[in-house]
Amino acid sequence: MSSKKHAFESSRGTLFLIDPSDLVLIDDKSDPRYDPRADLPVNEGLVANIMYRMQGVLEPVIIGKDGDSAVVLDGRQRVKAAREANRRLVEQGAEPLKVPCVYRRGSDDDAFAVMASANAHRAEDSPLELAEKAQRYINMGHTEDEAAVLWGVTRAAVRHWLSLLDLAPDVRRAVDAGTISASAAAPLAKLPREEQKSALDGLVATGKKPKRKDTERIVGKAKPSDKEKSKLRHRSEIEQMLAAYKDRKEIADTLRWVLGLADGVEG
Repeated sequence: MSSKKHAFESSRGTLFLIDPSDLVLIDDKSDPRYDPRADLPVNEGLVANIMYRMQGVLEPVIIGKDGDSAVVLDGRQRVKAAREANRRLVEQGAEPLKVPCVYRRGSDDDAFAVMASANAHRAEDSPLELAEKAQRYINMGHTEDEAAVLWGVTRAAVRHWLSLLDLAPDVRRAVDAGTISASAAAPLAKLPREEQKSALDGLVATGKKPKRKDTERIVGKAKPSDKEKSKLRHRSEIEQMLAAYKDRKEIADTLRWVLGLADGVEG
């Protein structure tokens, strides 16, 4: 007995492993089971995640029955990514993976309700939660690149998450509370922690939810530019020279004038 037929004859909620190529993705927009996700391009991050250590698809796909076919009600992107992952695995001489599926009986109305509910109530980790999990994974001895594959994102995204861990506790609480978005708060991590809270207080006092450009402007003012750093370095060097030539009046007066410590140089 095939896995598809076995799935249809089993009780609701039983988990089955099915070849993703045997799963049907409905592309007929007039079908009540159609979902626009069926037309989205393959998610490369998800493909990499499925192939990572051959872990496969972790979240079960929900399927319904259409004759002898298994129709996908929830998990279209997972199925498409699994198909692409298997294509690459076969090319590499590896065994293809199967997709965990849960069969749900019901009418077309029931199928639509499953799709709507699955998407509406799917909770995602907040940026701070992602940052903490990514850091824990890296602390286990993994790299940022491995973390990027595990979460199906870019390395830059992982670094962005990790930068949030440098935020002061007050700022992190503000992110959790929705007072400021994680994207807008991220630039504040470049400031000393004692300055982050005062910067946030100033932004919130305007009565508007801070945007990233607002925090970037504050950080830009607080941190000297490369040109300003160069000026500061040159001033430090001149001050050292002044200390070395303090007993040579003409040179010392000239250096003090350069530093703005005197009105001019005596003739």
